Amino acid sequence: MGWKIRRIIALFAILGIIFVQQSKYIDLVYAKENWNPFEPQQEEEGKTESEKGEEGEKEEEGEKEEEGEKEEEGEKEKEGEKGENGETIEEEIECFQITIPEEDGKNGYYITKPEVKLWHVGNPGVTKYQFTDGEGNISEGELRKGEERWIFSEEFTEGKNHLSVWMEEEEGEKIEEFSLEKDLFVDTQKPTLKLQVPNGFDAWYQKSVLLSAFAEDGVDGSQINEVSCSYGDQEIARSRNENVSFLIQQASVKGEGVVISVRATDRAGNLTEKSCRIYIDQNPPKASLEGVQDYMITSQAVNVTYKVEEENGIGNLNAQTTWEDTEGNVKNLPVNEWKDTEQGRSAVQTLKEDGTYQLNMEVKDLAGFSSQITSQIMIDSTNPVIRYVDQVNGKCLQSFCWDYPMEEWIQDYTSCTYIVQLDGKLYHMGENITKEGRHILSVQAVDSAGNVGEARAEFIIDHTPPKIQFGNVEESQQYEKERTFQVEVENSEDWIEEMKINGEVQMIDLKQNKVTYTVKEEQSYEIEILASDQAGNQAVARRNFKIIPEKTILQKLTAPIEKRFMQHVDSKEEEKTETQKPEYGKMAAGVLAAGMAVVMALGGIWYRKRPHEREDAG
Repeated sequence: MGWKIRRIIALFAILGIIFVQQSKYIDLVYAKENWNPFEPQQEEEGKTESEKGEEGEKEEEGEKEEEGEKEEEGEKEKEGEKGENGETIEEEIECFQITIPEEDGKNGYYITKPEVKLWHVGNPGVTKYQFTDGEGNISEGELRKGEERWIFSEEFTEGKNHLSVWMEEEEGEKIEEFSLEKDLFVDTQKPTLKLQVPNGFDAWYQKSVLLSAFAEDGVDGSQINEVSCSYGDQEIARSRNENVSFLIQQASVKGEGVVISVRATDRAGNLTEKSCRIYIDQNPPKASLEGVQDYMITSQAVNVTYKVEEENGIGNLNAQTTWEDTEGNVKNLPVNEWKDTEQGRSAVQTLKEDGTYQLNMEVKDLAGFSSQITSQIMIDSTNPVIRYVDQVNGKCLQSFCWDYPMEEWIQDYTSCTYIVQLDGKLYHMGENITKEGRHILSVQAVDSAGNVGEARAEFIIDHTPPKIQFGNVEESQQYEKERTFQVEVENSEDWIEEMKINGEVQMIDLKQNKVTYTVKEEQSYEIEILASDQAGNQAVARRNFKIIPEKTILQKLTAPIEKRFMQHVDSKEEEKTETQKPEYGKMAAGVLAAGMAVVMALGGIWYRKRPHEREDAG
């Protein structure tokens, strides 16, 4: 029987060697698969399917033999295997096994607390562990053959949890290659998120508003990864900061607020989302007046329609008309009977009394935007827009120059542009025009509301003095008894301004272009005439003559002889003074008078003799 016992012992030794070699390493499993912290070598890829099948069959046979002989091996495992020579074979220590679930969050975090299973494999050695939760609490222990340790989810806390596992020999010596250090980060809490706008979520805002988001993940949390803001499917912005402000510009319609969503995520993947409603008005209300034009002048009744257009809601509306009648009395006319329309509100007011009306309307919407409109109309009156043009209309000027400041000659409540033309050509302000003749000045002014004012004037430039003509009187002539003379200006539109005789102003009908005057007193006369025209040009003319006593018949007869004699004397006696010339005249006159007397005496004798001879002839 000895040889049978030796064969059995040899068989068990071989099986033991095979078992020790196959169980030298253990797998560490995460979730669905085992995980080996020591990275055991992989199976050789070169094996064929038949080889793998043979190995599988051998393993199955080995397992069956193992099961059949368990009872016989029970005592031998405690004492060790005996070799052929009776020596004891020591069993090798196997590494512990551990199952750790895979992280269900992001960046290595668990967003649900995991459960970890740890157990000791084999007979020899000791598995020791130490578990430290996020709050610093420590749990430790050791495992021997067949023992296991579950670290349940309740034992995990938020933050960093740490697990240390190692193995020691029976003598207490640590086996370095059989150890594990593992950090398990847990964050199951969602971030907190707070939203805020300057005046609260019930207030209205103009154009845009800053939405402030405050995200926090706590001391033990994985901390904020991102904060994003969106409007419907449209993303507005995103940020990595915990506290961030988003510019919201989406406009409300029909008084409805815009819904804004804000999402905050931490590094573990926890998500918190909040929505808020914000009221934003992008445009001011539109105020308009229909049925009138600014500075309109009419003799008819006017129906004014006050209209307000607003896409959200009207906060305050005020409209009134100030009427100043033709006598200067002022009265306020309220605007009543407002009606709601699809676009906003409207009211109608009828104006029919004479006078000037100032129309005013101011409206504010819920966001505080305001609009204002004013207009002025006149009933049965004229519209003074351009000044001073009428002052030159029909005038006669020596020159023309338009150099008034714009704000002085254009009256309007708004800024204006203007065009000044002279004779159809652009006139440059301040230019002096002296060209004589008829000219046409036209001025057009346009205000910022589009109202147009025009003025037109015709004038004449004349810088030629009037021409004065004397009639029925010659310069330096003598006239007997009396003389009636005329003074006339050549242009019928000019006139005699003043007439002086010997320096004395005469009382005549002025502003006439012709004057007839008679002088009778025997003396020398100097007539001085001052004439003016419409342009202000003036001219002065003088005429000297003398009224002498009426001459006798003899003086009249000798007058031609005296004249000739005087001319002869003047030519011979140029050097004589003017006082000597009359004496020669008197002497010549005496001689001539004597000669004429002799001629007349002889003529009388001849005359008396001639009829006598005729009687004798008869």
